[in-house]
Amino acid sequence: MRENGDRSEWMLALARAATAIAAGLLTWLGVTAWLGRAQNGCQRRKHETDHSLRTPLPPPAAEATRPESPMEAALATDHARLRSILECILFVAGEPVPAARVARALSLEEEEVAAALEEMRYHYGFSGLEVTCVAGGYQLSTRPEFAPIVAQFLQPAAQKISRQAMETLAIIAYKQPVTLPEIDALRGVDSSGVVNTLLERGLICEAGRRAGPGRAILYRTTDGFLKYLGLADLSELPPFKETADDEVEATPGKLSG
Repeated sequence: MRENGDRSEWMLALARAATAIAAGLLTWLGVTAWLGRAQNGCQRRKHETDHSLRTPLPPPAAEATRPESPMEAALATDHARLRSILECILFVAGEPVPAARVARALSLEEEEVAAALEEMRYHYGFSGLEVTCVAGGYQLSTRPEFAPIVAQFLQPAAQKISRQAMETLAIIAYKQPVTLPEIDALRGVDSSGVVNTLLERGLICEAGRRAGPGRAILYRTTDGFLKYLGLADLSELPPFKETADDEVEATPGKLSG
């Protein structure tokens, strides 16, 4: 009987030990599964984070702006491009071009265009051409030192103004507006033929009529006169003095021929 009792107790203790081991095994398996799930979640979140860091952000939405015109795009590059554009305009222009006219064509401020043209006058670079200011505008012309070669190429040579015409032109330039009788009185000879020649060449023009008997025609110089002599305006005329008999006598200069 004693032996059977001991065996029963031993079997009961073994059953309790097996139950405890099974419970511990289940607990360990549960912890292991939980750890696995937690590790997988961490790895998934890390992958999503890395992917988001590698994915470039979309560019910011562009602000609505006024479309840029082709002329504005051409002029916005740099100052050198503006100089090139001005050079093209002066090249194709058949007459001196005022800075205001160029500014309107390019939709720029007149001060900006005038400053660029003035810079080109004095810093055009080594070239046979130069930018000059003539008759209130700018033009591209050959340098004076190359004038004989250009004249030789352009045959026949440009017609020169006679001494009588230059004398009459000087009187009109310094006395303008002036009438034909007044010119005749200063020269002492009939000047109608010379005046007609100057009119045909565009160096002088009619400027109204003198108030008084006969209403004689008044004459003055033109922009063609300034261009012919290479003057910016009449203030660049050489100084003069009047002799005792009221004749115009220009000091040596551009009008002394």
